[in-house]
This record gives sequence, C-alpha cells and structure tokens, in this order.
Amino acid sequence: ESEIQIIVRAVDQVSGNLGKIENSLENTTNQLIAVGNAASTVDNIFSSLVNLELRLENATERVANADDRLSDAQRKLTRLQESGVASSEQLFDANQELERATRGVTIAQNNLERAQNQVIGTYINIGVQSLSLLRSFRQLTLAIRSMTTASMAFAATPFGPALIGIGIAALVVAGRWEKLNDEVQRNMDLMLLM
Repeated sequence: ESEIQIIVRAVDQVSGNLGKIENSLENTTNQLIAVGNAASTVDNIFSSLVNLELRLENATERVANADDRLSDAQRKLTRLQESGVASSEQLFDANQELERATRGVTIAQNNLERAQNQVIGTYINIGVQSLSLLRSFRQLTLAIRSMTTASMAFAATPFGPALIGIGIAALVVAGRWEKLNDEVQRNMDLMLLM
C-alpha cells in the first residue's frame, strides 16, 4: 500500500508540474503573439509611409516626364511651322503629337492630385494603427519584461537563447516605435502647414 501512495504522490506531482508547464507555455505563447502583433503593426506603419512616399515620388516624376514630352512636341511643331517646307501631313502629325502630350500632362497632373489626396487617408490609417499600438504598449512592455525574465530562467536550455533574442527584438521594436511616432508627428505637422 505504501508503494501505491508513492506512485499516487509521484503522479500528483508530475500532473501539477505539467499543469505549471502548460500555463507557462500558454503565457509565453500569448506574450510572443503580443510582440508579433506589435512588430506587425510597426511594419505596417513603415510600409504605409514608404508606399506613400513612392506614390508621390512616382506621380511627380510622371508629371515632369509629361511636361518634357509636351515641350518636345511644342518645339517640334514650332520648328516645322518656321521651316516653311513642312508638308501639311507633317504639321498635322506634329499637332496631334502636341495634343496627345497635352492630354498626357493632364492625366499625370490628375494622378499626382489623387496621390496627394491619399496622403490624408494614409495618415489617418497610420494614426489608427499608432493608437492601436499605443493602446497595447503597456501589455507589450509587460510581455517583454516577462519574456526577458523567462528567457533568463531558461537560458540553460536550448530555448533560452531564442527567448532572449525575442526579448531583444521586442525592445528594438519598442525603440523604433518611439522613432516612428516622432516621424509621424513631424509629417502630420507638415500636412497641417500645407
């Protein structure tokens, strides 16, 4: 009967330890998800800013190219008219080229205007994402601290270095967040000046 009691105690202890391990793994998983969500939000914010900058840059470049084509077409038509030897067909073609170039400028300017109008929507989107990140910042900070503590406890195991690395990555994300927040504020100030 004492052997049975020993076995029952051992099973109880193992069951209790397994429950603690399961809770610890669940907490660690939730913390990793919180850090991953924060990193994803920061990445989305940076991507939105980069995409906005590229759209504006491309639209501006298209306007410049369309202006160049318009100048070239105007110069060609003027030369033909001044030469006095151009056929009516050459003048007609040059005039059509000028009209097409004019439409190209109009289209490019409209596209630039649309890209500029998207700035406000992009900043609103970034603001919403920033607020979401700020709202979860306390939870993120707690998760980072908890993960760092857990990593140190597990440093002797194969999982230890991985958890320490994740903790460091989360700290880097938090640091980038502050930098991003400053940049978004600066961009919003610039938008108000426009």
